Amino acid sequence: MMKVLPPPPQPHYQMRCAKKEENLGRRFELLNRELRAILAIEDWQKTEAQKKREDLLLGELITIVNKRDELVIHLDNQERA
Repeated sequence: MMKVLPPPPQPHYQMRCAKKEENLGRRFELLNRELRAILAIEDWQKTEAQKKREDLLLGELITIVNKRDELVIHLDNQERA
């Protein structure tokens, strides 16, 4: 029995994914810059708001990295299909 492969990804789809990856990269850089500014402050000098923001930024950065990884894996799988 012959395996039927799906059609290759459309250029429009690839462009949309590239745009998503670019947006995630830009957001990552902005959040990373803000996080570095907070990390430059000694822990004992940080306000509660800064500590909470630091935790939030770390979580956001992890989410962005995971989304970018998923996007790259998905595109790779599409190209291999």
